[in-house]
Amino acid sequence: MQIFFPESIEEFLRANSIPFHRRGNTITFDAPNHPTLILVPLSESAANSTPTGLGNTLYLYEDRWRSNPQITGKRLLAHLGHFQRIHARLCKVITLENCKRFSITPTQFKEKVRTFLNKYHPYGYLKCDFPYALTYKESIVAAGSFSTTRKGAFEWTRHATLPEVRIPGGMGKALKAFVQNRKKEGTLTFEVMSYSDNEWSNGEVYKTLGFTEEEGLPPITYHVDSSNFQRLNYRRWQQAIGKSATEDQKGINGNAFITIKNRGSRKWKKYFNFTV
Repeated sequence: MQIFFPESIEEFLRANSIPFHRRGNTITFDAPNHPTLILVPLSESAANSTPTGLGNTLYLYEDRWRSNPQITGKRLLAHLGHFQRIHARLCKVITLENCKRFSITPTQFKEKVRTFLNKYHPYGYLKCDFPYALTYKESIVAAGSFSTTRKGAFEWTRHATLPEVRIPGGMGKALKAFVQNRKKEGTLTFEVMSYSDNEWSNGEVYKTLGFTEEEGLPPITYHVDSSNFQRLNYRRWQQAIGKSATEDQKGINGNAFITIKNRGSRKWKKYFNFTV
């Protein structure tokens, strides 16, 4: 019998010897630098989703936990101080521009990044123009991507690390490689935009990298398949149930879809000018 969501988190924390205090769906920890953990059961995921991301708070949604407890658990432990630290200076950055130097073809490299992001990024791989990877001892420990949005504008669409790993300076090293490659190709004035997910981040890393915050995105509606707890956006949900279906129809094979909302995102932008 499947135990209730809050109780399963309590069991997980006890198994990892992490002291905590739970009141309703709020979990606090004794360690001063630990975040406050807000549990979001599926039954409550469509309400009270005011965009946040401020302060040291994590929002753990039940579908994330049920669909992949092993990876989500490692990610949670990392936020609670249980992680392997790898300094960025020990990592190599692989991009499309230099992948052949690492004895890998562009096609093979793209597939490796796709596989990594599908496994470790909460929203999976997204088609991109400029994939990259950080390697440590010949293994990928982080990967991400940039895409062109218009002339002179790029979006940093994905970045993910192994859930049990922290790489101080890793995102900065990836951004530096991307910027240098654009400069080499003659793009001297451009902007880079990105979003931070309010479920797990307050976006502080972007501030550290010199980004400026702009108006973010409100909560987005998703549909969770109750048979496997996979989170589908509107397009994928319609493909699953058929384009003629309406939102109050049930899922395929008798499985209900549960409507949820995430916490929204914060938007960040940085300008680069190498003409002066």
